Amino acid sequence: MAPGLETKKRIAYLSEVNTFYNWMTVDGLLKFVKSFHPDLDLEKAAALKSFMNLKGETKIGALSKGQQARLKLIVGLARQADFMLLDEPLAGIDPPSRAKILHALVGEFRQEGQTVVISTHEVKEAEPIFDHVVFLHQGRVVLEGDAETLRAETGRSMEELFGEVSV
Repeated sequence: MAPGLETKKRIAYLSEVNTFYNWMTVDGLLKFVKSFHPDLDLEKAAALKSFMNLKGETKIGALSKGQQARLKLIVGLARQADFMLLDEPLAGIDPPSRAKILHALVGEFRQEGQTVVISTHEVKEAEPIFDHVVFLHQGRVVLEGDAETLRAETGRSMEELFGEVSV
């Protein structure tokens, strides 16, 4: 699939870098995103806000880093995209926020049939949600496969395998 409007409709990308406007409110951001991503479901976003303990009238600049990470996830999960790409969604995030993020990714908020790709160095915390893993070292694939199969074949956790192949 070539990059373009059709690609943007099918893929929700959440950067590690915060690109939100600090002067906007949470609800203002959701309406803003919906203006160029019409597939954003505002009802689903409202349910996610409640789950993530975020208030719609709060200014983005007043949110903690963990709350901003949860807001990014709300934006991604509320879209009806086939693919969600998450770049380091747990980096620098407090443990309660990490737990909320992981629960939302595998819980009732994940769209049926949606593929979620996570780039992370936080392997230990994210391991329970892995179905398939690809380990990269210096831009090259060094290990790839079904997470359960790799655990069974090696007798190691994904964190242990990550430590071995990234040296």
